Amino acid sequence: MTYRELQEQEITTIRPKKITINLSEADCERISKLCGEYGLTIGELLENFIGDLVGGTYSNGSDEGMYARKWFDRCFAFFPNKGLLNYLLTWKGFTDVKGFLSLLEMLDTAYADYEDYKENPTDYDDEDVEYITNDIQDFEKELSEIKERFFKYHKDESQEPNWEQEVEKVKVWVEETERFKNE
Repeated sequence: MTYRELQEQEITTIRPKKITINLSEADCERISKLCGEYGLTIGELLENFIGDLVGGTYSNGSDEGMYARKWFDRCFAFFPNKGLLNYLLTWKGFTDVKGFLSLLEMLDTAYADYEDYKENPTDYDDEDVEYITNDIQDFEKELSEIKERFFKYHKDESQEPNWEQEVEKVKVWVEETERFKNE
């Protein structure tokens, strides 16, 4: 697919998005005035900046993209986040964040099935129980490998991360991303 065809395909998905930002009244006045001086709405300013920052559907050019990225890196890259979300998004062997959450859900379901078996053993035959216990073992092994690699990835940091908090941050990010994409 050519760049132009890809851009045309992306253009068909453009629709309004809602973003909440926290600004002082003074900053609202300043940004409104600045945008007004150039005949822009605040939304148009943000659309253009985001397009340049991510090399998006609409970009104002390579220099603009370079400067947007330099601004971003200067503000945020000095103290990189080595959390679980960063690890899942950047580690080549496990890039699907939703896949990680799916693994957690499958493990929870397998444990719930096992608890149900313990409470209602006559509802399950030996094959069902073997299937459930094998799932638990497989899912636990996969999760353990991810966790081990994450802690190894994080080993140079001064403080060891809290796994439960890191998992919660991933869940919040996925929920926010889905909400943002679906509005």
